[in-house]
Amino acid sequence: MVYPDGLRLLEWEEKFKAPVLPVTKSVTVEFVMDENIPGYPDGEEIFPLQNAVHIKRNGCDMRFYLAENPKRVTAFSVYDGERVTVHTDAALGADFAFMFRPWHYMHLEDILLLNNALILHSASIIYKGGAIAFSAPSGTGKTTQTNLWHKYREGVKDLNGDKTLIQKTDKGFLACGFPIFGGSMRFEQEAVPLHSVIVVRRGEKDGIRRLNDLEKITALYSESTVFSLYRENVERAFDFLEDFIKSVNVVELTCTMNESAVDVLEEELFGTL
Repeated sequence: MVYPDGLRLLEWEEKFKAPVLPVTKSVTVEFVMDENIPGYPDGEEIFPLQNAVHIKRNGCDMRFYLAENPKRVTAFSVYDGERVTVHTDAALGADFAFMFRPWHYMHLEDILLLNNALILHSASIIYKGGAIAFSAPSGTGKTTQTNLWHKYREGVKDLNGDKTLIQKTDKGFLACGFPIFGGSMRFEQEAVPLHSVIVVRRGEKDGIRRLNDLEKITALYSESTVFSLYRENVERAFDFLEDFIKSVNVVELTCTMNESAVDVLEEELFGTL
């Protein structure tokens, strides 16, 4: 990371220090305070990206980040495959360190894929030395299921309450907690073997369904953070997931909000209650 003189995002940087995972491809990220932030990029092919728009210009991925009331560009980033340069409105001044969330701007999902990793939208816990990641669209009950495990089982520890970083290493697939955790405020800076991914579905009774390979990849890809406008990103993600389902258990849990959901899943994963 390269910051402007006199400005360091110390709290954020401290949180990101560990765990240090294998690096295949290093990318430099530089933050610049800029007094000449451009306006909205009219006249070019643009794509929506949450609170931003994306364009591809001169072989670079550019993202323009928008503020409301009035609608204006407050920052833009340029990524050329080797370096990300983030230009932020100098008028923000000292507020930069308090309101700025660097991971939203630094093309993190692209950098992770270069390093055999991706982010899975999931609430994950550590139990019996391994990670269990509960994955589903928002509002389905991921957090509810992790809360049930805390309530009815001993030795349960949160890894991340909303997003789990998964990386393929020579020791297998690791689940990593890191400080992007939605509104849950739950994360631990640990990297542990990923035991299972649980695709959560609400139901009137608890049950396990074993998925075929296509169902596994479809469920995982739909909850992965992949910038899909680039074909190479999609190809990397599918290659990653094809290897993933060969090594990591992926099952569907139809569940209630009762202890019985924990009983059914533990028997499936560990064979005993």
